[in-house]
Amino acid sequence: MSKEVILALGGGGARGLAHIGVIRALEAANIRIAAVAGTSIGSVIGGIYCAGQLDKSEEYVRDLSWTGVLSHFDPTLPRSGVFAGKRVEKVLKELSGDPDFSDLDIPFCAVATDLSDGNEIHIKEGNVLKAMRASLAIPGVFNPAAINDSWMIDGCIAAPIPINAARELGNAPIVAVNVNSTRIRSSRSIPEKPKEDISGSQGQERHNLWKQMEKFWRQGIKGKYNETMPGIIPIMSDSIAHLQNHLARYQMQVDQPDVIVEPPVGNATLLDFHNAGNLIEKGQKAMEAALAGDPFNSLESRERQ
Repeated sequence: MSKEVILALGGGGARGLAHIGVIRALEAANIRIAAVAGTSIGSVIGGIYCAGQLDKSEEYVRDLSWTGVLSHFDPTLPRSGVFAGKRVEKVLKELSGDPDFSDLDIPFCAVATDLSDGNEIHIKEGNVLKAMRASLAIPGVFNPAAINDSWMIDGCIAAPIPINAARELGNAPIVAVNVNSTRIRSSRSIPEKPKEDISGSQGQERHNLWKQMEKFWRQGIKGKYNETMPGIIPIMSDSIAHLQNHLARYQMQVDQPDVIVEPPVGNATLLDFHNAGNLIEKGQKAMEAALAGDPFNSLESRERQ
């Protein structure tokens, strides 16, 4: 068996930056990535990688500060979502090069969920940016995206790890990456103050944005009897992570991938993109640990039996 794999990259907000490390470990081991299926942030990393733009994107996220993260979000009148998602689309367009699926160097599938019936939708044609945007439309956070006259929401609702979609892309062993593995989390995570220069109108605007988000983040920390209580963002982040992890574990029992990689990134929240370096490193080490067990030889032995 040739050393090539198909990646099934799961969702998980900023925790999904660990997918970059997984890819780097496979590259270092000279293991060819034959295709990629991605859900939510997994579709973003997967789509960008298949477009040959991962180096530029990794450099971009490694340079992000907390206020830089906040600048990607565009609050809107919350009818369908708190954020419109236009700023995220703009950044993804710049990072990916805005290709169509037919332009990609490596086969790719983005997984979204049809809002009308909850079905898992595999997007493998058309514009990659639109597919990524549909796949990461977290309910209540981003407005849903229209694909083929249907409203699409985050693929994690139907398939937190896109194993079924990965199987459609070829016969190579499937490496499933779960970044929502349950572990103790700090639900009182508070963003650090920005360290960058706040001089000038733009700097002051970013500083004011941080102040507003800090206030929003801290709401609810003090309870009626002064007990410590998490803020709304950590509550949303942890709730989504637990839900996705439970569904992912059931999914992997029913449809078992060949290799499961679970980077220890549970302490990161959905928005911790400013900790990219740490998250990428954990993803790389987790994949390296999996490779140390020589899973490919084990798969070859099973195939010969």
